[in-house]
Amino acid sequence: MLSPDEKIGRVDHPTWLINGFREVVATCGLTDLPLKGYPFTWARSKGTINAVEERIERALVNNGWTTIFPHGTLSNCTAPISDHSPILLTTENKILSGKRRGFRFKNKWLHEPGLSEVVRESWVNSSSTRLTDKLQYTADNLQRWGRKVSREFQEKIDRCKNKIDSSSLQNRSSVSAASSRTKLGTHCSISTGGDLLETAGESLLA
Repeated sequence: MLSPDEKIGRVDHPTWLINGFREVVATCGLTDLPLKGYPFTWARSKGTINAVEERIERALVNNGWTTIFPHGTLSNCTAPISDHSPILLTTENKILSGKRRGFRFKNKWLHEPGLSEVVRESWVNSSSTRLTDKLQYTADNLQRWGRKVSREFQEKIDRCKNKIDSSSLQNRSSVSAASSRTKLGTHCSISTGGDLLETAGESLLA
């Protein structure tokens, strides 16, 4: 951990341990890549008053790495089974070159209901009668349609991830509130008991 904020719940890590790790990272000339998404990568006893969450997984890079991959990003992914969340390191944005890429048909398109309609309309609406021109026109339309389908699918995934993260944050808030109420109730009980003992002692002295 590089900061006390990277943990919630129960006993905090010693300050000297966090400072020591931070000094090692600085001495090695490393930089901690910011984590996109949910801020913690490990959890235990979620949904209870003993819940603990920490950011354990991370990516440390040096200046040489950031020079080669200036668009590198680190994302927190969802893990429905493990108590550790996988992290995804994306090294760079896709850069389109001047060279035209060949057409590649993706098998996943076969499961999309709009595939047949795109192929049929492209073939019919092509202004050329040459077979090669019709194939190229149809391929171009399929590529555009495929990018749209992939973008919409990714947007659905992102919305689901956001719902999961929001649910986790709400559960964490509920657990923290329950823990605070429990501590307050215990304090009040002890204070009341102390007052009763003090009153009983004064009666005996009288």
